[in-house]
Amino acid sequence: MPSVEASYKGIVNLSVQDGLTVSAIDRGGFRAGPLVRYGFGRSRSDNKRVLKGLANVGDAVEVGGFASYTLGEWELGLDVAYDVAGGHGGVVGEAGLTWSSSFGPLIVAAGPSLTLADQRYQSSFFGVSELESRRSGLSRHDADGGLQNVGLNAILIYPLTDRLSMVGLAGYARLLGDAADSPVVDEEGSPNQGFAGLFLTLRVF
Repeated sequence: MPSVEASYKGIVNLSVQDGLTVSAIDRGGFRAGPLVRYGFGRSRSDNKRVLKGLANVGDAVEVGGFASYTLGEWELGLDVAYDVAGGHGGVVGEAGLTWSSSFGPLIVAAGPSLTLADQRYQSSFFGVSELESRRSGLSRHDADGGLQNVGLNAILIYPLTDRLSMVGLAGYARLLGDAADSPVVDEEGSPNQGFAGLFLTLRVF
């Protein structure tokens, strides 16, 4: 699938993965500013067997801020955002430590991450109300806020031409706490979550 990224003087950045960020502060390796990003919801049609009887979760527009500090090949990043569109309606924060380097033309970045979410976010995706329990047959579950997962992510970028690059993404996350204990996960899914993706990026100017 195509990946769209745009940047203006390294201050305003737009990408499918990170959304829109503005580096209002950028000095001495420290950057911080506002962010806006799109978050996918969840529909019963995504998995009719497992999600039968559960409420849909609408798509989110998350608004918040980010901060990062870079020292040599290492970057420590943090972002926190709140859904203003009424999808999950909650607050979610992500923190990560990334090491990056180049091996000839190949650029590699990898590191650990963790995600925290409040009660509204957790309830939207992992909670099962009394009504949903009767409809679905899953056990009732109240999901409180807290540490949702820890994981490891990696990205590889290989330039094909001076404008075209191949980008590979891969990640693993282990759900924890009330997220892992949710019957959606414990009875029907798995606390071990993984993803991989392959993208083409084209620099147009």
